Amino acid sequence: GYHFSDTAGDFSYSDDNGTPFNPNDDRTVKRQNNASTRHGLLAKWEHRFEKLSLEFQDDFFREERGIPGLGTRQSTNANLETTRNGAHLKIARPFSHLQLSATPFFQFLNQQFRDPNGEVSLGFQNNDNDTLQYGTNLSANTLIGRHQRLAFLVTYRGEQFLPKDYTKTPSSGPKSLRDATSLSLEDEINLWDDRLVLNPQVRTEQVFNRFPGTNVSYFPVSGKIGARARLLPFLTVQSNFSRSYRIPNFNELFGNRGTIIGNPNLSPERGINWDIGPTFQWKPVRFEVAYFLNHVSDLIQFLQTSQFNIEAQNLASARIQGIEASLATAPLDWLE
Repeated sequence: GYHFSDTAGDFSYSDDNGTPFNPNDDRTVKRQNNASTRHGLLAKWEHRFEKLSLEFQDDFFREERGIPGLGTRQSTNANLETTRNGAHLKIARPFSHLQLSATPFFQFLNQQFRDPNGEVSLGFQNNDNDTLQYGTNLSANTLIGRHQRLAFLVTYRGEQFLPKDYTKTPSSGPKSLRDATSLSLEDEINLWDDRLVLNPQVRTEQVFNRFPGTNVSYFPVSGKIGARARLLPFLTVQSNFSRSYRIPNFNELFGNRGTIIGNPNLSPERGINWDIGPTFQWKPVRFEVAYFLNHVSDLIQFLQTSQFNIEAQNLASARIQGIEASLATAPLDWLE
C-alpha cells in the first residue's frame, strides 16, 4: 500500500498580535511556511505452514514540512524532515488448547530540524536526532474448560535517543537509554451462556532510564477489570475500571520541533479511569453510548511557556469526563 498527501497549509486566520484583550491590533493573515508533503509505504507478507504461521510487516513514513511558528510570530524558513521505518515479524504456533507467539520488532526514527534564521527558537538551530526502538513480545493464550480464556504477555522494549547538534563541536550529544520489561496477565470468564463476561487484567512493568546526568527507575503496577452483561436480547451493558500508569515517551522528553520542545524532567502520568454504557441492537441498527470519567495526576500536556515555545509539562491533576455515542446500521449485505 502507498499513501501520499500534500498541502500548502496557507489558510487564513485571525491574529490577535499576542494581545487577546486589545482588539485594535487584530488582523486576518495567512498561515505561511506551513506546507507539508507525506509519503507512506506499507508492505505485508504472510505464510502459513502446517503448524506454524509467519507474518512480516514493514511500515515506512517520510514527511517534509515547514515549521510556521506560533500564530503571532510566524517563520519563513524553519523546517523539519521526518523519516520513520518500523518492522515486525510475528511467529505463531497453535496447539490443541494453546496459542504461542513471538513478535520481535524494530523502529528507526530520524528527525532533522533546521531554523537558519532563529525564527521559532532562540538562535540558529541545526539538529539531527535519531531514536531507536527494539524488542520482542512473547504471548500465550490458552482455554481453560469451555468458559475461560487466559492470556499471558511478556514484553521487552529498548530505546535509544541519539542527538546531534551541528552548531556545536563535537556535534554528537550524550545518548539517552531506556530498557523496559513488562508482564501482564488477562483472564476472560464467560458465564451463563455468555450473558455475563468478566475480564480482569493486571500488569507490572520495570523501566530503567539512563539519561545524561541521572538514572531513574520505575516499577509501576496497573490493572483493569471489565464486565459485560446481556440483560435483554437487544440490550447489553458494559463497564470498565482501571488504574493506569504512563511513562513519558522520548518525543515528550527530548523532542524538538522548534516551537514544540520536550522536557527531560517529566514525571509519569497516573490515572484512575471508569466508564459505563449500554448497547442497543435492533437489527440492522446498533446504538452505543458510554460515559467516561478519568482522574489523572501529573498529566503530560504541551503548554505555551513563552512567545516562542510550547513545552511538555506535568499538570498537578486533571479530571476528564465525557460521553461518546455511535450509531451504525447495515441495511444491505454489502452496505454499512
